[in-house]
Amino acid sequence: MLSVLLVVLVPSTALADDAATKAAFEAADYDGNGKVTYEEFRNRALMVFPHLDTNDDGRISASEHQAIRGGDGGTRQGDDVTVDQYNVALRSYFDEVDTDKDGALDLREWSGGDKAREEKP
Repeated sequence: MLSVLLVVLVPSTALADDAATKAAFEAADYDGNGKVTYEEFRNRALMVFPHLDTNDDGRISASEHQAIRGGDGGTRQGDDVTVDQYNVALRSYFDEVDTDKDGALDLREWSGGDKAREEKP
């Protein structure tokens, strides 16, 4: 389930100096303070959900997920993901990458994902 989220919000190969990653971060940082709170993160991600749910059934199916991944052989989701499950995954992912536990993501945490978890301060 998290792979759906990650594909859309933060590419796994993203670096903090990547222009697309910075643009996504800045778009999510609604108040422009250089930090993305959970609410800002969630709002951005929930705006994406309808684009992932291409058949408008309120779920991201395995086939919709595969289309998002581009058939690249990456992690596959087994079951459909509802918006409620998506919300749970968002919270879990946010808490995991918020390595300094300040309740907001800076650009390093946003762009790092797995790397940020490995480099806990």
